[in-house]
Amino acid sequence: MNETDLTVSAKEIVPSLKSSRQKGDGGVIAVFGGHRAYVGSTYFSASGALKVGSDVVYIFTSKEAEEVKIISPDFIVYPIINDEKFMEECAQWLERIDVVVIGPGFRREKKYFHLFANVVETCRILKKGLVIDSSALNHLSKNMELIKNYPEPGVILTPNAEEVGILFGNVQADYSKVIGNLGKTITILRKGPVDEAINFAKTVKFTGGGSNRRGMGQGDLLAGVVGAFFGFAIKSDLSKSVDQGDLAIAACQGASKLVRECNARAFAKKGRAMVLDSITTQLNNRFVALNCVVEDFGLLNGRVISQTDTTELKKMAIDLAIKYNTDLASYEFALEIESLNFK
Repeated sequence: MNETDLTVSAKEIVPSLKSSRQKGDGGVIAVFGGHRAYVGSTYFSASGALKVGSDVVYIFTSKEAEEVKIISPDFIVYPIINDEKFMEECAQWLERIDVVVIGPGFRREKKYFHLFANVVETCRILKKGLVIDSSALNHLSKNMELIKNYPEPGVILTPNAEEVGILFGNVQADYSKVIGNLGKTITILRKGPVDEAINFAKTVKFTGGGSNRRGMGQGDLLAGVVGAFFGFAIKSDLSKSVDQGDLAIAACQGASKLVRECNARAFAKKGRAMVLDSITTQLNNRFVALNCVVEDFGLLNGRVISQTDTTELKKMAIDLAIKYNTDLASYEFALEIESLNFK
């Protein structure tokens, strides 16, 4: 399935900054960490959510890893993991959260499985959006039933190729069928040379951007950005009228395209010296640029094509070709758009 065929695009769920809003309208995100050696992972995930536009980001961590609050004062940090009353206090705070991101900087040891399971179950009861990444995927692989038939707004898993194998084994069949066995609210953003968003009904590929420089923390950053876009989708007016699965895929689209483009731009500037900070500094500029391109090429949306007069479509196509004259030939592009109108 092509991006142009999506029911909802990432641009449609991003809140505008041109009108007045209250704090929280842009999403409230919680990131669960706790590993002292991977404080950076938790930080970069939380930072990704905040820098993309989430209004408030909480970090739940352990006392041994609470120095994350020294790295940045922008987060609300609760070093309460492992406390006796952790789950009781955690449930109270999760009431105000839109999306929980668990995995970046979370401990992988077996004794932490019960903690992971309790967080997931609390999110299920409270019907919170959930993003599972990194070490939390290892915990999930021990009991996939934890997310089976999860309520809306659903769960987004963000595995790389190795983690897909850990979760599902050597699956030769359509992943949509495998995911469908878990429920209609489960979405996977499978990371790779080409990212893929997969749910029970569709698979969408996201191309472009990226680089071969594989440094620390890129997956952690993506998990936080997915959390931010998922929060946008949940808070969007579209959540009342559009299928939650389509909103989750739109969130994956926005996060994947943005981070891949930031990666490519950072690599073009830094090359082998590119580190994660090189990518995060690109976030705002790339967000604006991608938003502009998506807006310009909005006429490729299937709904727009089907609802717009052919003459108007051709005019829009020619205007677009003039603006992007180094990439598009106006006559051929206009004919192509016209042909789509009749398909």
